[in-house]
Amino acid sequence: MYNKEVNVNKLAHSLAVSLLIGLLIALAGCVPAAAPVAQATLAPASAASVAPAQQVTPTSLSGDASLPALQSGALFRVVKPDGSAVMFTVEDVKALPLAQYMTEGKVEEGPKLLDVLARAGVDEFSEVVISGPKSSQTLTRAQVDDQTVLDLTNRGTVKLATPAITKADWVKDVDLILVH
Repeated sequence: MYNKEVNVNKLAHSLAVSLLIGLLIALAGCVPAAAPVAQATLAPASAASVAPAQQVTPTSLSGDASLPALQSGALFRVVKPDGSAVMFTVEDVKALPLAQYMTEGKVEEGPKLLDVLARAGVDEFSEVVISGPKSSQTLTRAQVDDQTVLDLTNRGTVKLATPAITKADWVKDVDLILVH
C-alpha cells in the first residue's frame, strides 16, 4: 500500500537544500552578537601580594570628550586631578631615567611610573587609570612602586609593566594616564 515509487529530481532537490542552507547562514550573520560580559580575575592571595588592579573598561578612555585630547606627536598624556594635561613624546620618555623589572625571564625597561608622574607635576595621588586602545587598568597608590614601569616597545609606544597585575592584563600602547 505504501510501496509506491517516487521519482525525485535529484538536481532540483540538492539545489533547494543548498539555497536553504545558504539562506540560514546569511540570516545567522545578520543576528547581532551578544555583548561581551565583563569578567574579573583575582590573583591568588598571599601574604606578600597586593590587591589586584580593578579593570575600568575594555576600551581606551581616550575618546572621552571631557578629557584633554592627545596632541599631535604626543605618545600619551597625564591628566592631573585639576583637569590639566601634560603631554609626553617618545623623546620625553627616553629622557627619564630607565628602570628595569624582570618577569618571566624577560626584562621590561622604561621609566618608572612614579618618575613620569613627578615630571608631570603629580606628587600625591590615590589612584591612576592607565588606558590604551584596548584596555584600561586602575592602580591604587599602594600598587604603584619602583617596579611599575612604562616599558618602551619596539613600535615606539609604551606598555604598563607591573607586578601588581598579571602580565595578560598589562595595558599596551598607553595613551592616557588619568590621576585621581
